[in-house]
Amino acid sequence: MNQDSTLDSKIEAILFIKGEPIKIKQLAKTLDANEAEIRGAIAVLEGKLADRGLQIVVTPEEIVLGTSKQLSELTQEQEAEIFGT
Repeated sequence: MNQDSTLDSKIEAILFIKGEPIKIKQLAKTLDANEAEIRGAIAVLEGKLADRGLQIVVTPEEIVLGTSKQLSELTQEQEAEIFGT
């Protein structure tokens, strides 16, 4: 397994557990990597999540894991059913 693969898996796990945006600089510090390595691993992760139920949203400074836009209707229906919204 190459470094990017390991790094993208770690990023995915952190995003899943955190459940809210995290600064890319913080990921770099936490994972002992530079920002370029983090951004490369984010690109790998984006590719792996293509056509899946999850996606990552990246801003210049932060990243967050969310549901894919293609499934927004389904997730909104489920949210309404589960939470009564």
